[in-house]
Amino acid sequence: MSFNFMCGWKQITIETLAKQERPLSVLLEGNLCDIIETTYPFEDILKQEMLWCLLCMKYPNNVKSVNHVKYLNRKILEHPNFRLGATKTFLIHDLPEAEMSPRHVQFLNFWQDMFMNNKIVDIDILPEPKPDGYAMAVSGLDLQFPFSFYFMKQIDNFKTLYEEEISLLRKDRENIDPSTEKLLEQIYENYIKEFTNKVFNSITLLRTSPLEQVSDLYFKDFVNIVCNSEASLKDISVLSYILKCKIGNEKILNPILLHTFWWEHANSTLAACQLVHMCPDIINYTRDLTSENFDDYLVGEVTNTMLRRIIESQETTELQREIKKVLNLCEKISSFIRTESLQLLQICYDLLLTELIQLKPIKEIIKIGETDDKIFSTQFIHEVFEMFRNIEPKQTNKITFAKQSFVMK
Repeated sequence: MSFNFMCGWKQITIETLAKQERPLSVLLEGNLCDIIETTYPFEDILKQEMLWCLLCMKYPNNVKSVNHVKYLNRKILEHPNFRLGATKTFLIHDLPEAEMSPRHVQFLNFWQDMFMNNKIVDIDILPEPKPDGYAMAVSGLDLQFPFSFYFMKQIDNFKTLYEEEISLLRKDRENIDPSTEKLLEQIYENYIKEFTNKVFNSITLLRTSPLEQVSDLYFKDFVNIVCNSEASLKDISVLSYILKCKIGNEKILNPILLHTFWWEHANSTLAACQLVHMCPDIINYTRDLTSENFDDYLVGEVTNTMLRRIIESQETTELQREIKKVLNLCEKISSFIRTESLQLLQICYDLLLTELIQLKPIKEIIKIGETDDKIFSTQFIHEVFEMFRNIEPKQTNKITFAKQSFVMK
């Protein structure tokens, strides 16, 4: 409804005139017990306050955060404790221990101890509640171990100490395996035991936590948190699969080993995740892969996939981008053996990069490499140099790099 006042009066607009849901007179004059039973049910009050509490938390501005708030509001309202508390006009904080599983009881006691620790949760320093008053660093983390995010950050504080002590150990050649140039297995295992004691002695809450009994939950939370912080990770199951292959199904349940591995191999593991996304059938591989053979198998499968894609492709621009991405990711995985198939992919990329050689002859040399016992056979080398000779003399400067790169291989 709009009113336009002349004679110099300001325009006033009333958008809506809505009827009050509950008569104000009844709320002011009625008996409180009667009001929460009839006019303003206690369940409605709880629903309104619950949404208010959730809106006081400032999540990152994205659709995921909105859906997370909606999910929390819906699931909390559906919880049996809430339903029972709402209908009885008081909240029941927990179920009788007889109705809980042993793990539930253990988690509940630990959660309460953590929450009551002022060094971890100090409500006295919190500002008064208001919309978007409490900034949340991350959103939508479906964590299963109580305060796993807190413990993960605490353990990460020891990264510098770990790197310094490992560096000192490596300076002593007697600690190094000459065949791998890595620390001797026994030396590293002894150090990890000492380092673990340092961490647990410094973070005393770890000793009283049920972490060792439910380390599988901590592993899941670790993967969840890493995936949430890394934009390149699209699937939690992929990172979980890679960590199990590279660390081992048993060792991933050791939180300290999990963290130390990530400190040393985060970049190569993230690169491996992207390669697996490009060749998802790898996850269905039935044989047991270990840290010794995983990288070789992964690079080999992705390389062969890209070579097949070249044979099937009709367009070069997008193909060049994909090959370049694969080669860059493979370079970050330093522990694999540089196979002939990877060198063949590099040669194909160099030839495509000249923009002077068509796809057809490149496809031919791939087929030759696949049929011969060795990729770099006499016929293969002859065909590549034949391509170089067919380039017009005035264009030869454009293929110099490709020719030099091929000779070096």
